Amino acid sequence: MTQENFFRTDDVFVLGNLGLLAVRKGLGKDALTVLSIVQQLRPHNAAAFMLESMYLFSCGRLEDAMSVLEKSDPFQALSSRDEAVAYHLFLLGQMQRDEELLHLGNAYLEEDLITSEAARHTILTTIEDAQARMPARNIKVSL
Repeated sequence: MTQENFFRTDDVFVLGNLGLLAVRKGLGKDALTVLSIVQQLRPHNAAAFMLESMYLFSCGRLEDAMSVLEKSDPFQALSSRDEAVAYHLFLLGQMQRDEELLHLGNAYLEEDLITSEAARHTILTTIEDAQARMPARNIKVSL
């Protein structure tokens, strides 16, 4: 019996919520198996990939967090895409990849590709933060 036949839609929903709760409560490592199952069953839903990425980020594993999110291809997700794009931009900011963040973030907003108001707000805030950091990198200190 394959996993697809073993788990009903309601089961996957419950597993995803258990994974979310575990990550929120600081038990992300214990939720990785559950998140992996949800990722396999719902590869076009970015939520479980974001949760794994958030767990890795919380452990200080920024490169791994970005890798997990990018392997899920959040830009093509059918569900939770806007949130995944916003989180991807946040991670770019954490990695100080501000030029890439600004290019992608502005493109998504200018092309009106983000429909979630919360994700739009997050992207705008992330862009503003990146813009605020940009001049600071170009300041030359002289003694």
